[in-house]
Amino acid sequence: MLFALVVAAGCQGDANPEDQVRGFIADAVEAAERRDVGALRGLIASDYADGRGNDKAALVNYCRFLILQHQTLRVFADVEQIELLSPVWARATLRAALAGREVEQAWWQTQADFYRFELELIAADGQWRLVRADWSRLANR
Repeated sequence: MLFALVVAAGCQGDANPEDQVRGFIADAVEAAERRDVGALRGLIASDYADGRGNDKAALVNYCRFLILQHQTLRVFADVEQIELLSPVWARATLRAALAGREVEQAWWQTQADFYRFELELIAADGQWRLVRADWSRLANR
């Protein structure tokens, strides 16, 4: 479930790098909920590669598959940690709940799939891009 990867982009004005990474994640969540594959594609670096053998094209196709599979998509992200390895390189760890329908109660009470994401982001040309993502399904919320 790589909507974390999909976690969206952008350096935002005068924000510090940690706030920019948080903004990237928030933008990615919004793009996923809008079902905007083009916006998600724009958040992924051209040299993206992950431990599952996915490149950018494979990840975009996976996102497209998930979007087509669900008429509605709700994403709840809880950022656990952001580690700034340099001014242009960051790692983010987050938990996410992904629901294929509208949710009226708290995210932890909903019927959803829960994942843990490890993201690596690089800033280039004023934009943060996803260069690597690893994820696993959580047994406990």
